[in-house]
Amino acid sequence: MGYLVLAHYIRVHIDWSRTKRFWVGLSSMLVGAAITIYSFYIQAVPGVVHSTPVIEVGWAFCTINCVALTFGTFLLFTCIKATTAPRIVTELSNLSFGMYLIHIFWLTLCVIVIKDTLALPTVAAIPCIAVATFICCYISTKIISYIPGSKWIIG
Repeated sequence: MGYLVLAHYIRVHIDWSRTKRFWVGLSSMLVGAAITIYSFYIQAVPGVVHSTPVIEVGWAFCTINCVALTFGTFLLFTCIKATTAPRIVTELSNLSFGMYLIHIFWLTLCVIVIKDTLALPTVAAIPCIAVATFICCYISTKIISYIPGSKWIIG
């Protein structure tokens, strides 16, 4: 609910110029992202097994870095002047629920291939895994979308 309130506050109560919203939003987003990434690298000590709640504390929903990242992103969204979304954004939006549902299957496979088989270092493996998972989910969901009645499967 907090992020819904934040979005409402930005929309109703912040009356800044587009330039100010852009620079404040970009700065806030970059600082929030940098703190989030840095907190992970502080906590994730190679060779030490951590429980999931301990390792994820740096990007919990109630941390100030996530609030700053979200605030900045919301502000940047208010700078968009287009009245209609580009075709690729609309298509991805239509497939997004199916991509969400299927991502865990592809994520596991991508981790095995990229981290274990190719043995990439973690700093390179994480972005590669994210991109590969996204592409695989998009292709899979797009193929499923051609099946009659697929809207009941992928949204």
